[in-house]
Amino acid sequence: MRAGAVSLLFPPRCAACGELLRFEGFGGGELPVLCPGCARQWESEKLSACGRCGRPVFQCVCLTEELTDAGCAGFCKLVYYLNGRQPPVQNRMLYHLKNTPDRRTAAFLAGELEEPVKALLRQSGDPPLRDVALVFIPRSRRAVRQTGTDQARRLAKALSMRMGVPLIPALIRRWGSGRQQKALKRRERRQNAGKAYRLRRETDLRGKTVLLVDDIVTTGASMAAAARLLRRAGAVRVCCVAVASDDCNQSMGVRPPQLREPPGRKSWRQ
Repeated sequence: MRAGAVSLLFPPRCAACGELLRFEGFGGGELPVLCPGCARQWESEKLSACGRCGRPVFQCVCLTEELTDAGCAGFCKLVYYLNGRQPPVQNRMLYHLKNTPDRRTAAFLAGELEEPVKALLRQSGDPPLRDVALVFIPRSRRAVRQTGTDQARRLAKALSMRMGVPLIPALIRRWGSGRQQKALKRRERRQNAGKAYRLRRETDLRGKTVLLVDDIVTTGASMAAAARLLRRAGAVRVCCVAVASDDCNQSMGVRPPQLREPPGRKSWRQ
């Protein structure tokens, strides 16, 4: 079915504010993901400067302390997750990605990530794409049942399709393991993350540069634990990829905020 017909029968909503998007007729083309106002805010947030390297965040590859300790090659992201009373556009998109099995939003974010990921690969030895693999941080089974989606898997799948890089489900979330990361302090996050994942049997990443994908990175404890497992499976380097990084990562030693809906705010998606 053509995009115009789909938007007429099932009017799309903005992935950030929930506003009905304008019907553009039957000319075809991709359906929009953000309303004009949210799209302007999104582009503005991508230009936020990293407090460590001074680059716009979508060009920044600075690692968190955890990722540095795990030997990761670089970390690309699009925006900073910002704590505050009025959630900015990127926070609302992350809530939507986590709570809604929406392929359009994942495809949009994958398209936004494609060039930063390619730039990261060039800075990490420029391996041929045949030697690159995508791996995602798996979500807990309970969360997948509750929301109907694994946001990191959906994002990695969309990025795999755009780049022509194979997606390898190398990691398994241990059943009932660990506590929610957002409720823990930095040291507790590292200990908890180390128990949360294991390698899938017969995973072979020898000679591969791995793009490790998640939706948001705070301290980087989960990615660091996963990166260590992937290197154990033979990966020559691990490059970290996320939609958002906590802005506290610009200043080491600051406890990151929790990713949650603001108290008393009822989401249009619920």
